[in-house]
Amino acid sequence: MSFQAFIPAALEPALTEVVSVMALAVIGWMAARFQKWTGVQIEEKHQRALHTALMTGIRAALEGGQVDKDALVAAAVAHAERSVPDALKALKPDPEALASIAAAKIAEAMAR
Repeated sequence: MSFQAFIPAALEPALTEVVSVMALAVIGWMAARFQKWTGVQIEEKHQRALHTALMTGIRAALEGGQVDKDALVAAAVAHAERSVPDALKALKPDPEALASIAAAKIAEAMAR
């Protein structure tokens, strides 16, 4: 028995339209979920890069003999600006927030 035997010919165009709209809705939903997922992945990548750059700047400053907290923060931020400009551009961190993250990284670096 064929599918057409269950559906009157007059309903076929409407049913085809409904199925098409449903398929497009599912495809649109899937595309939106994929875009959101990849956006999150990219943001996480930038965050990791920024944190790594800040820590590298602090370590380099410590090895260079700097011990003043403000100098270490400045060195970390300067290193991040040079090494991960794309991450800073994408994340757009507030300068005070960036300094706070660097200060937290200083404590982390000193604990090691």
